[in-house]
Amino acid sequence: IFKRRISQDIISKALTVITLSLGLVITMTILLSCIEGEDFIKVLFEVVSAFGTVGLSTGITSSLSIAGKIIIIITMFTGRIGPLGLALALIQKREPEMIRYPEEKIMVG
Repeated sequence: IFKRRISQDIISKALTVITLSLGLVITMTILLSCIEGEDFIKVLFEVVSAFGTVGLSTGITSSLSIAGKIIIIITMFTGRIGPLGLALALIQKREPEMIRYPEEKIMVG
């Protein structure tokens, strides 16, 4: 794009976000489908809508059990913050690394 390259680091982060998002949506859909016993397509629509914080619904949200509503809440929260941001927030922080500034050649004299 405009004779520029996208760095491998950015591509890796994008693939990580896609993988985590897809994994979360699939996991939450299966959990909600098993707990509630609703139609899979309706449950999938609810979970994707919750993850995207879109606000659309098939109307089954009000009839969900407490466990089902908690799953939807977790999905909405994760979708709003972002799966990568949430994962980084939950990971234990390591010791701060020593800052090392790059060398620069300067004119002397």
